[in-house]
Amino acid sequence: MRIRFQVEQMVTVLKAKRSLNQGIKITNEDFQEEEIFTSEEILDSPGNELLGSTLLKNMNEGEIFRKKHVRKIQDVQRGGEILMIYHKGSLVLKTKVKALSSGNIGEEVQVTTHSRENQMKAKVVDKNTVVTE
Repeated sequence: MRIRFQVEQMVTVLKAKRSLNQGIKITNEDFQEEEIFTSEEILDSPGNELLGSTLLKNMNEGEIFRKKHVRKIQDVQRGGEILMIYHKGSLVLKTKVKALSSGNIGEEVQVTTHSRENQMKAKVVDKNTVVTE
């Protein structure tokens, strides 16, 4: 006589609170932690890395987040060409510069002009946009 059985374990997973579109940055309002019983091993949960990550695929409400669904993508990528805005009184200059470091909105990054004459620090204000004063 054979008895078939299935072993389930209680695991903590991160689920989408609502439908999410590819390319958005994950915030606290986008996911919830939930304990579920499952027979499959969920070893590839993004955990703490989920917050601030970029979603690589569309997600439905209640879908479990996996590492393959998200990636940490900086707003300014090292080596990328970005727009730098310079403010001095009523003067506003805009120019293209090269990022020497990566960063997200609110962080400072190192940039250099294309002639590589000097390096400056600038604050990231938007995707591929920095401001210096």
